[in-house]
Amino acid sequence: MLMEVFKKHNDQMAELVGLEYAPGTLERFQTAYRHTLTFLQWKYKVDDIDISKLDYEFISEYEFWIKSVRKNNHNSTIKYFGDQPVCAAWLAVKGSVCQFQNDLTRS
Repeated sequence: MLMEVFKKHNDQMAELVGLEYAPGTLERFQTAYRHTLTFLQWKYKVDDIDISKLDYEFISEYEFWIKSVRKNNHNSTIKYFGDQPVCAAWLAVKGSVCQFQNDLTRS
């Protein structure tokens, strides 16, 4: 499940604050976690989603949500997606992230 993996990532990162990560880095990932959860609740009415359900449509809808509901501009959206390694890693394996990145650079 996506949020389960995301939480584990953030918990491990918290243990490395001061050793490998700055407190601000952890804060950005915690914010990304909260935004991801809010998006899932808004779009799918769930608190978590199976990682296998992540696809191009999911990321496209997430991008739309960040820009329209969160009111982030294009550059902030790109930076925000960079703070989500769990999503990025899985989508890279599935190949969807390449298409998504191409679409974002054309926006």
